[in-house]
Amino acid sequence: VTPLYLTWSPTPDLHLLTGFSAFIPLGDYDRKDLVNTTNNYYSYAQEFGLTWLPTPAWEFSVSPSITFNAKNDATDYKSGDVLNIDFNTGYRLNSAPNLQVGVAGFYTKQFSDDELDGHKVPGGNRLSKFAIGPQAVYYFNPATAVVFKLLHETSVKNGPKGQSLWFQFAFPI
Repeated sequence: VTPLYLTWSPTPDLHLLTGFSAFIPLGDYDRKDLVNTTNNYYSYAQEFGLTWLPTPAWEFSVSPSITFNAKNDATDYKSGDVLNIDFNTGYRLNSAPNLQVGVAGFYTKQFSDDELDGHKVPGGNRLSKFAIGPQAVYYFNPATAVVFKLLHETSVKNGPKGQSLWFQFAFPI
């Protein structure tokens, strides 16, 4: 649930955003099942965004968020709280002004320990990872675009390591 984002553009080339999201466990959960449709705990995320457009061709964006997790009452396990920073740098080609190519990625760092039955999990089980890779954005118009990115994860601790292919789109409703 994301009730509201607030945006502000102090100059034509600088854009700021903030908002919060609440993640609510919906659906059935069985601690004995290997796969569930929910993680069975609430989370609160405070999100921020900054985009700087120093020229019509260049874009630099960073989106930090901080997530606070509640305990899963079925397992008495509490995942630690997490800082995540998404970033991208993009360049619009003169020969194809609707196309932006660049580099995207993220940095994730869990800053509090996981807990089981109210006690710290041995070693804390703190997640840490960094991902980077190419990104392409095609703008159909200023409010409608598709994004493709391939991110390669490196420096992973206490989590799965791999690559991810992203397809995103934005359009006005």
